[in-house]
Amino acid sequence: MTSRMFPFINKTWNPVGGKCQIKCSYCWARKLIKTYNMQKYVGEARLFPQELRKTFSENDVVFVSDMRDLFEPNVPTNMIQAVLDFIQKSPATFLLLTKNPRRYLEFKLPANCIAGATIETDVGLDDRFISMRLMHHPRKMIAIEPIMEFTPDFQQKLFGIFPEFVAVGYDNYNNHLDEPELEDTEALIHGLENRGIKVYRKTVREANR
Repeated sequence: MTSRMFPFINKTWNPVGGKCQIKCSYCWARKLIKTYNMQKYVGEARLFPQELRKTFSENDVVFVSDMRDLFEPNVPTNMIQAVLDFIQKSPATFLLLTKNPRRYLEFKLPANCIAGATIETDVGLDDRFISMRLMHHPRKMIAIEPIMEFTPDFQQKLFGIFPEFVAVGYDNYNNHLDEPELEDTEALIHGLENRGIKVYRKTVREANR
C-alpha cells in the first residue's frame, strides 16, 4: 500500500470510526465515505477492539486514522489513550496527524510516534502553532497540504515548531481554495530546506485562479 501523502508510509490503520467533526471543505475522505457508503465512519466516535489485535513489524511506518481525525474534540479521551497504549507496545513507527494538536497536550505520546499537525496557512491558525510549540515530543512534523495563501511570517512560525520534516502540496481535488503563487511556495520550501528541514514535495504547481 502506498500513502496519498508520504512515500515512507507502508500501512494505514483506522482503530476509531464515527463521523469526523472537523468539517474541512476540501476533505477527500468525506467524499469517499459518501460514495462507498462506508458505515464505519458514520455516527458517534467508537473504538473497534479488533483493530487493537493487529500486529505490525519494526519495518512498518503506519499512518494512524487517515479517514478521520483521531484528536478532534468529540473523540473520548479513553479511546485515544487505548490507541496510544497499543502504539507504545508495538515495534512499528506510527504517524499521527491532526488539525487539533491542542489535544496532544493531554497525553504522553509514545516515543515511536511522529506527532504531526496539518497547518495549511498561518492565517487564523495561531492555536495550532502554539500547541505544536508547547508539545515536548522529539519527533514532530507539519503537513502544509493543501497549501493556502500565507503571510511572510509563515516560515518563521514553522521554524519555532522544530519539525523533523514538512510536507507541502497544493489541492488535488479542485476545491477552489485561496492558493499562493508558485514562486511564494517555492521560496517557502527553499527557506525550510536551507534550515535543514526535510521537505516532501507533493503536488506543487501553479496556483488556480
